[in-house]
Amino acid sequence: MLQIFWVERAPDRLRHRKRKINFKTADSTYKLGATFLVQFFLAILCIAVLILSPVSSKVALAKYNLTILHTNDLHSHLDALPRLSAAVEEIKKAKTAQNEPVLLLDSGDFIIGTLYHLLTTTYSPELTLMSSIGYDATTLGNHEFDWGPDNLANIINIAIENKDGEIVPIVASNMEFSFFHAGDDELKKLYDAGIIRPYIIKTLTNGLKVGIIGLLGRKAAQEAMGKYPLRFIHNRDFIQQVVGKLKNKGVDLVICLSHSGFEEDKKLARLIEGIDIIVGGHCHSVLFEPVQVGSTFILQAGSYGNYLGKLEVSIKEKKTYVRNYQLLAIDSIVSEDKAMKKVVRNYRDIIDKEILAPFGLSFNETLAKADFDLVKESEYITGTNLGDLVTDALRFAIDAIQPEDFVNFTFYPAGFLRGNIDAGEITTSDVFRVVSLGTGPEEIGGYPLVSFYLTPREIKNILELSIFLALTRGTEYLLQVSGMRFWYNPLRPNFRKITRIEKLLPGKEEYILLDTSDTRSLYKVGANLFLLNISSYIKKYLPALAITPKDKDGNAIFLPGIENKSHIFAGTEWQALINYISHFPDLDEDLIPDVPLSYAKAKERINLDSDDILTYYNKRKSPLIGVGAALIFPSLGHAYSNNWYPNGFVFLLMQLASALLASGESTREAGIFLLASFKLMECKDAYDSALEYNRRLDRALEVISASNSAKAGFAFTYRF
Repeated sequence: MLQIFWVERAPDRLRHRKRKINFKTADSTYKLGATFLVQFFLAILCIAVLILSPVSSKVALAKYNLTILHTNDLHSHLDALPRLSAAVEEIKKAKTAQNEPVLLLDSGDFIIGTLYHLLTTTYSPELTLMSSIGYDATTLGNHEFDWGPDNLANIINIAIENKDGEIVPIVASNMEFSFFHAGDDELKKLYDAGIIRPYIIKTLTNGLKVGIIGLLGRKAAQEAMGKYPLRFIHNRDFIQQVVGKLKNKGVDLVICLSHSGFEEDKKLARLIEGIDIIVGGHCHSVLFEPVQVGSTFILQAGSYGNYLGKLEVSIKEKKTYVRNYQLLAIDSIVSEDKAMKKVVRNYRDIIDKEILAPFGLSFNETLAKADFDLVKESEYITGTNLGDLVTDALRFAIDAIQPEDFVNFTFYPAGFLRGNIDAGEITTSDVFRVVSLGTGPEEIGGYPLVSFYLTPREIKNILELSIFLALTRGTEYLLQVSGMRFWYNPLRPNFRKITRIEKLLPGKEEYILLDTSDTRSLYKVGANLFLLNISSYIKKYLPALAITPKDKDGNAIFLPGIENKSHIFAGTEWQALINYISHFPDLDEDLIPDVPLSYAKAKERINLDSDDILTYYNKRKSPLIGVGAALIFPSLGHAYSNNWYPNGFVFLLMQLASALLASGESTREAGIFLLASFKLMECKDAYDSALEYNRRLDRALEVISASNSAKAGFAFTYRF
């Protein structure tokens, strides 16, 4: 046996290894020179393989590698951007050293949500800073259209001017402009100029070609309340055609920036071929791992810049392989980009001087404190303590303006509450963040308060619509209430689910029953301008639930004349909430008002009518149990289904007669056949009897059956 030894130095290790190869030989007369020759060539060969191969492998891999960084739903949270910028820069620097390209992408809703968005139409801070960070592309979410297409065009133009023509590319693939209406003409100019594009193709430093499209989803498009006259195409063939164009141009990877929500993204991945990665948004989901549907990977990074998604992929033969994924928390551990922090601070100073100072406020001024969290949503269809606080604040504000005629009820959409308030100090920026949506005739951020009058029947109609939408579309459609409490039964037919409404007696904590059949009495209602505006849509699409806002004399308020200042107040929701919490008593004498403990949990203003529901489920019969009981003993299944007489009695007699026939030798076969036949007939009849019993119970308790609810439809949609 000949043994050959050599020393190997691995390229990624700092230690030596001793390797041995054994050669079995039949002839032991090898000469020493031949032995050394074999050793020499084998050593050279092994060193070449062990040292050169890893290098060439790394070069090959680098050619196909890509890192994708992504965010979504930033919603004007500029305070997160200095840390986000520093994190992006650090990753880009590390990847540049590895010759790996990086794409930074966003999937829309970059405006609306904090005090900073009060500067959006004049300074466009969101797009300006996104351009500074170096985003490679973003798309348009529903909130980009809150102020209409022309205002969106103005925001984009300001950012272009701020950055001397350099702006983050905006991709909107399914946006369709109106040929007949001029309301989107300014946005169309940006589209024609290539500022907004149907798709983007980027050739990266390693030669990879990446195609990027942007989609506003079906639900998000419905919720883009200011989009008119724009339309958004959701036809499968159209989207497939856009993806096909990119494939025909030879891209190695197709990325979709989708502002649609996670559920729609999963459907998109199933229906459209060729999308490799979906960077999602709209529903603020925190996905710690990519969700794979077919060959498509779906990503989403929460909201507000709290996370930065980092996806590392390899593309080989136009197939995508995930190497690694991280959802990086952008918190106090992450260092800040000092230059960007200074810019954000300048924006805050402008807000303090130009917007808040006239109201005697400042950005981070402490207004009150709470020893508990104020939460905007619940897992169930019920009230929340933050919803109670906001609706009470609206009632307090309107009463302060019109003390001669107090408000009876206030309503506020749960979906308009944009975040929670953590226990501790509550600042001006916290309050605005919670109720930040909308604008009014005076173009101050936030919806203005309105008051009008409704009859008890109309108040019930509002609650019926609220419960219907909450059950069918989600809890964000539920109206939080003040000045009342009510009960609903989800098992009853649509628009007949409200079982009881009670109104709060002024100045007391007592409630009395509200007669919902009353169509003459008038009660004063407080809300925001949005709810007043949608009353015309309700009347158009659901005449049975018609709501006509009135003045105190019962005259209809027509929306074209809404400038009447008796119905619109100078204050906004966020100002109302600030005034309300600022008037709370200082319980611990630290000169800061304290939110009362009565708001520590929801005040049970929205209640499930549990008695009827328990009665219903306890009384329902199972058809299968009826069949089993019938097999055990004649008529037992009918007794279970409350139908012992006459059917159960008849089957008992029939089976007794059959058993009697079976006892005789000459009639045994006929008796057994009849007994089996009657038993089968009894089982079927017991099954049908249980179903009929359930139908009678449905009618008695006014419960809508599953078959009817599956067929129910509703054309009018809106989102809070």
